[in-house]
Amino acid sequence: ALSTEQAEAFSSAQVGSMTAAQIASLSTGSLVAMSSDDIRSISIDAISSLSTFQLSKIGTEEAAALTADQLSLLNSAQLGALSTENFAAITSDRLSSVSAAAFAGLTSAQVATLGTDEIGLLTQAQLGALSSAARAGLSTDAVPAIPVGNIESLSTSVLASLNAEQAATLTAGQAGALSSAQLASLSTAAINALTSDAIANLSLTAV
Repeated sequence: ALSTEQAEAFSSAQVGSMTAAQIASLSTGSLVAMSSDDIRSISIDAISSLSTFQLSKIGTEEAAALTADQLSLLNSAQLGALSTENFAAITSDRLSSVSAAAFAGLTSAQVATLGTDEIGLLTQAQLGALSSAARAGLSTDAVPAIPVGNIESLSTSVLASLNAEQAATLTAGQAGALSSAQLASLSTAAINALTSDAIANLSLTAV
């Protein structure tokens, strides 16, 4: 395996020519020693060979350097291995490139870092892929940022996982988009937490 000193000496062009096997064999010290340009140069074929251990040890600058194309190839275990700080370093425009399948690996701590801008740009598939444990990390600021169109498509299992604090932040528009099946899936605590504006906007067909 390359030493840290050797990794530091590599040019971005050399990193870009490394095979998947060579990238996978890098020590965490060698990987962290690479510059942001080096990280961005890791080929699409090689990026998926990074182990969860390697990804758990990279720095925030390295995580922030991952390109949209690279992020699109990470699997659920790889994405879940990123520290909360590193996950938060992924900008919203690149987060949209992450596959729904990879979103299934996110932890509640990672989800808790998502701001309203990021939440507003997530696709229906990405939101739906979050585990019930991960969805518990949605902040009360984040829930109202979910577009009404995405609320309409959320599965009953997703709605059933909303806690009272999260349900209390549903907007009137979001509540009005709920179907009868979605409304019925809400827990008693979540129903009781709905605001008067949200209740007043419920569809008659949903009640």
